[in-house]
Amino acid sequence: MIILNKNNIERRYKLTSQEFKSNYVNCGKPVVISGAIKNWESFDKWSLEYLQNLSPNLKIYAKKFSNKKGIELCSLTMGKYVELIKEYEKSNQKTNLPPYCHDLPLYGSYQKRDASSKLIL
Repeated sequence: MIILNKNNIERRYKLTSQEFKSNYVNCGKPVVISGAIKNWESFDKWSLEYLQNLSPNLKIYAKKFSNKKGIELCSLTMGKYVELIKEYEKSNQKTNLPPYCHDLPLYGSYQKRDASSKLIL
């Protein structure tokens, strides 16, 4: 099914990689793809525990919000980051927000590989 938005950009449901390449990439045409991530291995695999166990000592950067100082950049390990998120989720008050990690280039950060040298994420 093809649906157009107000900018005439198509939205396609479960577009195949061949359709994407031939109808959009090769033509330089934008498209919004929906319904695809449920088929990704990472959709079921990635969890807080998985990321923490994969590389607990990985140093990451996150943004912390403060009423007094605004946005601050902080450095912490992936293990500590996951702990902070878990503590926040268990808290009843939800006032002390954990840092926000939105620009983390995960794909290049992990070096764990399987026997075929395929990067494991």
